[in-house]
Amino acid sequence: SFVKRRLRISPGVRVRRHGWLQYTVDQADSVVGCMLPLRLIYRSEVGELLTALALGIGIHIGIDQLIYAIGVKSRATTS
Repeated sequence: SFVKRRLRISPGVRVRRHGWLQYTVDQADSVVGCMLPLRLIYRSEVGELLTALALGIGIHIGIDQLIYAIGVKSRATTS
């Protein structure tokens, strides 16, 4: 969301060019934001952090896709 605001992309809108990258970064930023304070509490190895990051992003994307599939959210695109 932070990056989208800096690029002046409206909330909920995905650009057509490199839309997959925008979507992945948009989903990953909240996972990274949650992991930063947890890292201060729980000291883990790099492999554990990367696993948690991958699982967190995967789950976040899965839930987001489910919300679209059941019609709770709708998509908008722009060029």
